[in-house]
Amino acid sequence: MNLAINIQNFSSKAKGIFLKTIVMAVLFLSSNKSLMAQDCNIIMACNDLVQVSLGSNCTETIMPDMILEGQPYPNNFYDVVVKTANGTVITNDIVTKNHIGKTFQVVVTLSGCDLSCWGNILVEDKLPPVITNCPDVTVDCGESTAPNSLPKPSAFDACTTVTLTSTEREVISQCSDTF
Repeated sequence: MNLAINIQNFSSKAKGIFLKTIVMAVLFLSSNKSLMAQDCNIIMACNDLVQVSLGSNCTETIMPDMILEGQPYPNNFYDVVVKTANGTVITNDIVTKNHIGKTFQVVVTLSGCDLSCWGNILVEDKLPPVITNCPDVTVDCGESTAPNSLPKPSAFDACTTVTLTSTEREVISQCSDTF
């Protein structure tokens, strides 16, 4: 990695201490706690529009790698700000079911540097409801097939209300009087 380091020489004295050389670089601890230097002269590029699908708990945290095109550093080296059309900041960069169908601007900044880019996200719910307790049912000839007489499945969706409907279909078979 090429690291740009600015070296400035000072020939003045401050309170009897001669300042010879000051080396300026932005340093961060990476997630594995090793010391890493960060290049503030890189080019950052963000995607124009990213479709963000909410997770099973109907939330999603917007992370730098969702927005950036080819990031040279881990997510913890960047700051993310999610804003509404009128500039209101979304708390903790977390979108929820209240944001479904809306577009937001996302600004990603390289921490400690004056580098940023921005893109947009469209929040979507693409996960289907979870259907449980859906037993196989066999109805004998002559028994009622009314929806209230049959067991009902359960359904849950973290983002929306689930409405169960039933469709009745009659299958004519060869039932005899003695059956």
